[in-house]
Amino acid sequence: MASDVTLANCEDEPIHVPGAVQPHGALLVLEATSLVVLEVSQSLEIVCGIAPSAALGAFAPSLFDAESSARLAAGATSADLRLVNPLRVTTADGRVFDAVLHRPLAPEGCVVLELEPVAEVGTGSSGFDPRLREALLTLQITTDRASLAKAAAEQVRLLTGFDRVMVYRFDRDFNGQVIAEAKADHLDSFLHQRYPASDIPAQARPRST
Repeated sequence: MASDVTLANCEDEPIHVPGAVQPHGALLVLEATSLVVLEVSQSLEIVCGIAPSAALGAFAPSLFDAESSARLAAGATSADLRLVNPLRVTTADGRVFDAVLHRPLAPEGCVVLELEPVAEVGTGSSGFDPRLREALLTLQITTDRASLAKAAAEQVRLLTGFDRVMVYRFDRDFNGQVIAEAKADHLDSFLHQRYPASDIPAQARPRST
């Protein structure tokens, strides 16, 4: 039986808490002060070789080797996580991961640790870094706002492989306009299209700004 879908339904969707992670990575929720593991994704054992029963209730840094443990403990208690992300960590059995820490709006008092395996381990940066550096250099030499928005869309599409990337600008009432776009040739353009505030519900806006 089909249900009625309205703009009000969109405002009620819990898109900020999807309840799942992509299977190539793993996620742990830590108590912010003690760094004790409160929750883990089902993928933890497959991706990291760490049984959920061993992780839950454990001091999160202890799940990694000594160097990674110290790095993670210091990073997770940093006042500004942007200054420490991403972290390179290694488990006790030698598996290497790129780790990202962030503090969610809810539940309060928690730190989220995301882990993604490193495909090839070398002495330098991960394979993603050269492309990221090139993208940043492209943005740094852009001089005006319109060109910057266009360059940002193009570089994000190159990095992600998405069919379409849009830069969306909100006004003071959260109505939106597509101010830049990079897309596959077969797609229709959304450039300069305007949308009402209901197009992106309130709970989605922090993920778009």
